[in-house]
Amino acid sequence: MRAWMLLGLLFLWISTAHAQRDYTAAPDRERTDVWFDPSDPGWALTIAPSGAVSSALLTDFDAQGDPRWWVGGALRTGPGRVSLQLHRPRWDMQMQRLAGSTPAGSLNFERRDEDHARLNLQLEGRARTHDVVRLVVNRDYSLGDRSGFWFDPADGGHGQMLIQQGRWVGSVSIGYDRHGEPT
Repeated sequence: MRAWMLLGLLFLWISTAHAQRDYTAAPDRERTDVWFDPSDPGWALTIAPSGAVSSALLTDFDAQGDPRWWVGGALRTGPGRVSLQLHRPRWDMQMQRLAGSTPAGSLNFERRDEDHARLNLQLEGRARTHDVVRLVVNRDYSLGDRSGFWFDPADGGHGQMLIQQGRWVGSVSIGYDRHGEPT
């Protein structure tokens, strides 16, 4: 009888441990996410929090189909709210360093719930509003989540944006073309 009781307790412990999720934060907390507008494909917004600051990476394609991107960073104006200026960086290919950036626009992002947000975007002289949704591959958020923007300060000119959802990992590589334009 004692063996069955121990076996039953062991089974109960294993099944509850197996059913648990390892969250780095509650689902309503700020975390790195990719947002897009299903009715307007071809671009995406990534918001990455770090303390009280959020960084943004906006990616799309120009009229010729070439990729491009803009970046920005600012203090969050409240939970799920970010307002920031977007900049288009340029790279000096000969000096292998940032050549500067040009103000390109602004964005106001307000999360409505875990999966929906409103984006007001002013970019390249065009204002638009998007109801965006979060790209969800897996709802698990595991310990050791490395989502965010990564780069090597000693070897600039390129970087990675990682998104981790449970065991799923996505990546966007950013760099510059041979003319120093973001691609």
